Amino acid sequence: MAAVIVTCDICQKDKDCSGLIKAIESYGIRTRVTDSSWIIISDSSVFAMRRYFQKHADANDRIFVAGLSNEAAWVNTICDQNWLKCHL
Repeated sequence: MAAVIVTCDICQKDKDCSGLIKAIESYGIRTRVTDSSWIIISDSSVFAMRRYFQKHADANDRIFVAGLSNEAAWVNTICDQNWLKCHL
């Protein structure tokens, strides 16, 4: 399993983005790092994940999915620091 970062920008103001957030949070091992980014531990390819999330977004929304190396640095994340230390 690999660590993947997912970020998204909802481009339409006041849009209900609960469907996209639920799609992202449907992955079992994941945490929200900032308001618009998550780290997911998954066997899925970044392309498959992007296609899945794109089904729950508008055409102009921005979605970025990338694999992570084992090196990371952070400050003031909204998730548990121990989760990051354990999974990255």
